[in-house]
Amino acid sequence: MTAFLYLMKAREFLYEIIEEVTGARLTISYGRIGGVKADLPAGLGARLESALKRTEKEIAEVDKLLTRNRIFVDRMRGVGTLTKEDAQSFAITGPMARASGIQLRRAKSLSILRVRQDGF
Repeated sequence: MTAFLYLMKAREFLYEIIEEVTGARLTISYGRIGGVKADLPAGLGARLESALKRTEKEIAEVDKLLTRNRIFVDRMRGVGTLTKEDAQSFAITGPMARASGIQLRRAKSLSILRVRQDGF
C-alpha cells in the first residue's frame, strides 16, 4: 500500500467514531444552541481508545515508509521552498512569510492599525 492509503485507513478509523457520535461523517451538526445533539454513546471511550491506537499504528507505518526513505527524501528536499524575495513579490504574510525570513509584522507596521496611539 502507498502512504496515502495508509493515512486514508487511519482517517477512516476516526471518521467511524465521528459518525457514531454525530450521526454523519462530513456534515456534522452535533453542537447546538444550548448544548449538543445527544449524549455520547455507551462504551465510546473504549472504541475511541482502540481507534486512536490503530491510527497511531498506521501513522508509525507511514513514518517507517517515508522518513528515512532516501528516494522520497531526495525527491522532496527543497520542494515548496519559498525565498524571501519570492515571498515579498507574492505579498505573502504571516507564518509563511516568517518562514521565508521576513521579520516584519504587518499589523504593527500599518499606521491605520495603531490603536493605542489613536485612543481607540
